[in-house]
Amino acid sequence: MEIRIVIRPVKRAKLLFFLFFLSLNVVAQIDTLIVRGKVENLSLTLYQQAPNISITRVNILQPNREIVRVVQLQPDGSFELKMPLVYPKEECRLYYAHHSVSFLGENGLVEIILYGDSLTKSDTPFKFRGRNAHTNNRHALWEANFSKWLKTNPEKPEKSKDALSFWENTLVEQNRRIAFYQQFATSNDLLLTTWVLSSLQEAAKAHFFAYLAQEKAPLPLNLPTLAPLDTTLLLTFAKADCYYQFTQHATATVPSITNGALPIEMLARLILQYVLHLSEDDHQKLTDIAAGKRAKMTDLKWLNGLFKKKKKS
Repeated sequence: MEIRIVIRPVKRAKLLFFLFFLSLNVVAQIDTLIVRGKVENLSLTLYQQAPNISITRVNILQPNREIVRVVQLQPDGSFELKMPLVYPKEECRLYYAHHSVSFLGENGLVEIILYGDSLTKSDTPFKFRGRNAHTNNRHALWEANFSKWLKTNPEKPEKSKDALSFWENTLVEQNRRIAFYQQFATSNDLLLTTWVLSSLQEAAKAHFFAYLAQEKAPLPLNLPTLAPLDTTLLLTFAKADCYYQFTQHATATVPSITNGALPIEMLARLILQYVLHLSEDDHQKLTDIAAGKRAKMTDLKWLNGLFKKKKKS
């Protein structure tokens, strides 16, 4: 895929959403998730109080919002709905009667059984069948255990005064949560581990970018412990929030286009942070641009070549 940078006075938001989609590497294909299930032991009172099931997923065009599908329960408690998917696997969330549970959806059928008489008695009144059933059942148990653990082991208040110390504190909290998951993960479920670790890491980065946006502080160059943006084809709510917070940060810190200057300081920072195996000359040139040196028209082809290198790395 060739990346073309058009030089004209466009709004900063458009530039940043361009960068957002560049990093996503989305496969241009729409799949269909079918969610089918039933509320077992559905009482008349419960049916009157909660007659609908809701399923949500990330809105890839507006990462701070969600796509919602709502379906009414049949008299026997059964339901079925369809949800379009862009990624091969997308994190979705089911809501029913003040309860919710996350699950991985993909092209095909996911079945969810809810036990109406256990909604107030069990931490996991759900059972998954169909695609990714084992992982979804384990994740529901993880969510319940993680929620309990956070209540008894809350995050410590942050007293950071600069971006570097804020990130270091955020990283400590991220690693504390990862350590708890590693204690929980008794089964060898690679998909579950990928899902949970991605969510925890992306949530930490989203928290960091939100802080930078609030402080209108630049992204520290070559921050050694900041992992690259997650470009795997697993879309989670945390990943979408990370990209959204990153966009908000960049919008708050990238200068407007004036006097023919190119607003590519952030672009240079992105390449320095996320493109591997840069030559010494490329690294120095990008560092100069990130520090405020004005880029030339002839630099655009060079920047495009670096993005191609990212795609291959």
